[in-house]
Amino acid sequence: MIVAALMFSFLGFAIWVGMSDTSSSKTEKRVPVVVHEELPGYSIISDSHMGEIKRSVDVRLEGRVSEATLSKIAQKIKSSDSKSYERTFIVYYLPDGEVGTGGWATSHFNPKLEVKILGSETQITPKVDENEESDVVGRWGHSTFLGGVAYTIIRSGDDFLLRTTYKDGSTSEESVQARREGKQVIIKSKDPNASGDYWIMDDEKGLLIMDSEGLIVTAKKLTP
Repeated sequence: MIVAALMFSFLGFAIWVGMSDTSSSKTEKRVPVVVHEELPGYSIISDSHMGEIKRSVDVRLEGRVSEATLSKIAQKIKSSDSKSYERTFIVYYLPDGEVGTGGWATSHFNPKLEVKILGSETQITPKVDENEESDVVGRWGHSTFLGGVAYTIIRSGDDFLLRTTYKDGSTSEESVQARREGKQVIIKSKDPNASGDYWIMDDEKGLLIMDSEGLIVTAKKLTP
């Protein structure tokens, strides 16, 4: 009886030790921790759009940030509007920056995201090549919508380029073809997928922006 009791106790002890070893040998599962980065403080000064073509946003930053941070802010602002726009232009101002005189930085979806730190709060003007000035056919502007738009037509050999400059400093360019009819020059995009808008350069009236329905707005000639 004593021998049987000892054997039973030894067997129970062995089973207990085995269970303990098995439990301690289990591998602990590591759960990845997702860290949500907090963006620096900013506020929306203005947010306007022209149909589904263009959205313009002015942003006030609390201080200078990196291009990577501007990219994240831009993505957040873009996704804040459920509507889809062909282009979204975002201009950033520092705390003491005056709105409308050009921003400290921009992040434009044109349509791909382009982030630029301009480094000053001075007026943004379109870049002009050294030899381009003599090839400028004319400049026109209006303030009917989007806070103001300027148009510059540039001749390059037998080709023409139409540059559109918006108040926020963003620009777009497209190749155009010109055909004179009396005192007017009809200007149309060479892009077959263009919206169908066209322009009429009139010696007396200025630059007429047209679409299939007729006149949209007249841009007055600007002094060089």
